Amino acid sequence: MLTYAFIFYLFVAAILVRLKISIFLDLLPVFLVPLYLFHSFSEMSRRDAIIFLAISFLVSYSFEYLGVTTGFPFGRYSYNSFLEPFIGPVPAVIPMMWASLGYFCYMASGSSLFSSLMMVTLDTALDPRVSPHLWKWLDGGVYFGVPPLNFLGWFVTSFAIFLSFRVVSGYSCRGSSRYLLFYLMFGSAQCFTDAVVGLYLPAFLSFLFVLSLFASGRYLLKSSPFLP
Repeated sequence: MLTYAFIFYLFVAAILVRLKISIFLDLLPVFLVPLYLFHSFSEMSRRDAIIFLAISFLVSYSFEYLGVTTGFPFGRYSYNSFLEPFIGPVPAVIPMMWASLGYFCYMASGSSLFSSLMMVTLDTALDPRVSPHLWKWLDGGVYFGVPPLNFLGWFVTSFAIFLSFRVVSGYSCRGSSRYLLFYLMFGSAQCFTDAVVGLYLPAFLSFLFVLSLFASGRYLLKSSPFLP
């Protein structure tokens, strides 16, 4: 019930953005992070939930720190002061968002490889819309202001998180149609928001990406092939 309420909130927030009321969309982490924590400590053992949180936070922070200070592996960018408080050059909320999105993607497929692709598709919808407000790409980019290197960085960071978690915890899952449906609904909400603010092409492309991975995920859940 909480999950569906959250998805409903995302669509309502997108409509309010059209009415120049963006505060509800800016509160996305306020709702997504607690939802993730609630689900992770309910679905996993306390040990595994803590390990996933710790690894997600440390790995994503490390890559974000490298990204802000060196431009690797995402491209050159800097965060805006809106995201305070900061831990060094990285806002504290950013690693928590990595953990939140990563958890739902990983539980949807159970594959480090496939879950990393799911993370990338979500960013194809998120980044063109939020980057002008929350962070700035210093060299621009061909994908609606976002450098293509960023998506490679998302894949590498996500894969490092998932693989490290599997190695350290020994946790494995086959994926879940329930979490896969959440991925579809969350991704669709991001695409809808893109369209609402006039980013029609990234909305269309991202929706195709999300829908393709949703269909592929459904096939993988039924056929149960081995994926790392």
